[in-house]
Amino acid sequence: MALPREDYRRHFDESSSCPRSTLSFVGRDAELARIAELFDEDVVFLIYGVAGIGKTELAYRALELARTRPGWSRAVPTLIQVQPEMTVPHLLAVLRQRTGADAARPDPLGARSSSLAEELDAVSRALEAQPRLLFLDDVHLIDPAAMTRILGHLARRVRASRVFAASRLEVPLASLGITPVITRLAPLDDRAARDMITHLGRRLGIAVSDVTGILQRAGGSPFFLQREVVSSPADELQTASDQQWLAKLVSTLAGWTLAKINRMIAKTNMPRISVATPMLLRIDNRRTP
Repeated sequence: MALPREDYRRHFDESSSCPRSTLSFVGRDAELARIAELFDEDVVFLIYGVAGIGKTELAYRALELARTRPGWSRAVPTLIQVQPEMTVPHLLAVLRQRTGADAARPDPLGARSSSLAEELDAVSRALEAQPRLLFLDDVHLIDPAAMTRILGHLARRVRASRVFAASRLEVPLASLGITPVITRLAPLDDRAARDMITHLGRRLGIAVSDVTGILQRAGGSPFFLQREVVSSPADELQTASDQQWLAKLVSTLAGWTLAKINRMIAKTNMPRISVATPMLLRIDNRRTP
């Protein structure tokens, strides 16, 4: 169901700036090096991969590094997060708004040009006037033919900015005679995946014991690696003091109802309480408050 115009304006205004990559970003050195090598030669950079493989984080990191290059420190990182309900006219309207092409329009999300080419010409001029590092995320949610025309138009007419796009599906720019820089993301290799697990464990304050199991279950996906580490901290209490503490805690709570345990957890700020919570809930999951 389409959103009212006011809701679209508010929704898209919330995601206009491009975030930095997460602090747990690891690996992808070869991919980043290739993007850097071709950065001054091309305008459109496409990142393909399945859900959870790290397309978005790679783009964030590539844009961070791009701003350290000579002549690119003043380029404005600009994010457009495509949504499932987004239509082509809405995408064009947001493109114009984000790039500054609609600065003179009193109602940028309401007015339209007579053709797709005119809409994109305005965006191209804005990207030439103000260098940007434009990132279109999840472009597979837009009609493929329209997305091909949009990226193709920008590739032909923009030189002062760079355009990154992440997608689960390929955008056939070759049909327009355009050869963008394409990065197809594979799962993280074993070393990078282990580095990510170690990094996450250090940040969470836990020692991860089932590294092999996590690697097998996550399959090299950064999303699933993080979910596996974060969702199973109660099994990672490794030190003798932690194990003794947990045994004493479980003994103390043996006669408590689940509701009472939950109230105690909600009131405490002890870090190890939050670590033990999943285990306590498994121990007491057959109780009724």
